Order: sequence, then C-alpha cells, then structure tokens
Amino acid sequence: MRRFIFALGVLLLLSACNVPTQATPRNAALLQSAQKGALASPSFVEFYSDECASCRKIQGPLLALDERYTPRVQFIYIDIDQDFAEPFMAQYNVRGAPTFVLLDQRGQVVENIAGWSGDQAMTDALDRLTARP
Repeated sequence: MRRFIFALGVLLLLSACNVPTQATPRNAALLQSAQKGALASPSFVEFYSDECASCRKIQGPLLALDERYTPRVQFIYIDIDQDFAEPFMAQYNVRGAPTFVLLDQRGQVVENIAGWSGDQAMTDALDRLTARP
C-alpha cells in the first residue's frame, strides 16, 4: 500500500511540474544562442508535444536526467505546437515528437535522436556529450 501511495504521489508531482511546458520563450532564446555558437554549456534539446502520449510518458525519466546532469548540461524543451518552434524544427530536422538534439557548447549538433530509446541510451548519449572537449 505504501508503494502505491508513493507512486501516486510521484505521478501527481510530475504532472504538476509539467517540466517541458515551462518557460518556452526562454528556451527559444537559448536555441537562438546556440545558432550564434554562444551556449553556456552543452545542451539537451527535447522537441515535444502536449498531444504526444510518449512525450507525457517520459516526463519522469527526463526530469531525472535533468536533475542528474544539471548544471553540466542545459536542458531545453521546445513545444513543436508553438509557432516559434517551426524554424528550429527545420534547422534540426525534427519530423515528430519526441525528438532529442544534443548540442555542444558551440551550438553544433552532436546527436539527433528520433524517439525515446530508453533511459540507458539517453544516459549514454549525455555521458558522451559531457565527455567532449
């Protein structure tokens, strides 16, 4: 029973946090910095949609990665349903949600990952990103 209550509490907390939908204009500004080659740190960009069931399902694992890798990696969340997202989607060859783009500090694409490939695969990708000079 305790596990059920704990799991329910975690789910409610995660749904209340709704990590990706926060500060989308700020995130667009960060991607504009990437275009100029002026990021403060390597970045992990998620292109998502609130309508995407997979995107909602992976919010918990993404939050865990965000907490684990911040401040070494900057996490940027872009809602593909927003008008400002279109030029970024074209630039990073985003065809659907979720898509993940890993950028080095100069704003160069290191990896482009279509779909969620699992917690370990994302951890490995972030480890490769942070190991880059």
